[in-house]
Amino acid sequence: MARFYTLSVSLSIEKDYDIIEALEKYKKKGGNISELVRELLRQYFFLNVEVSDKTMVELIKMRKEIDNAKDLINEAMHIISNVESRVKDLENKISEIEDKKEEDKTEQSNNSIKINSKAVDDWLKEFLRR
Repeated sequence: MARFYTLSVSLSIEKDYDIIEALEKYKKKGGNISELVRELLRQYFFLNVEVSDKTMVELIKMRKEIDNAKDLINEAMHIISNVESRVKDLENKISEIEDKKEEDKTEQSNNSIKINSKAVDDWLKEFLRR
């Protein structure tokens, strides 16, 4: 009869999200988490890990962080580009509205002059008839 030693591990959703995500992907691919943990524990406790291996692990972590930062920067640049484009569109619309208002003012002024001119003409005609 097989006997087992059960070990429970807590992972913080905020701090260990990368580990949780990797474990979920590993499970989806059919990986055996118990076997993975056993192998990692064997390596940690029984293999003589050299400093260069630890340095390599740190480098890999740093490269992942750099890649994540680049992704965030690219996403931010995309958002900034979209916002700039929207601002330019709004500035153009404002300019069009201001131009239209100016045209309307000029047209109203011209119409007012025409109305006043007609009123003066009518008054003169009436005055001259008397």
